[in-house]
Amino acid sequence: VLKQPVGKTPHEKLLFAAIAARRKKMNLGGKTRKSKKTRKHRGIIQTGGNIGRLRKGYKYSGKRLKNGMPEILKVKSKK
Repeated sequence: VLKQPVGKTPHEKLLFAAIAARRKKMNLGGKTRKSKKTRKHRGIIQTGGNIGRLRKGYKYSGKRLKNGMPEILKVKSKK
């Protein structure tokens, strides 16, 4: 754990700031890649290769909610 020393030269302060900024990004150059967040819903697959797709037994209603997201409905099974 690095702590910022008190009373150091401006060069050392600048160096410490660069190290702290690097820790946040963890990318030493080039582009940073932002991952998309999966919608949290019991009808949406959360992990694996089909992440973000609907589970069996769920469908989109065609309507949108107040927040702009599509409404997901549970389909009644025909048994």
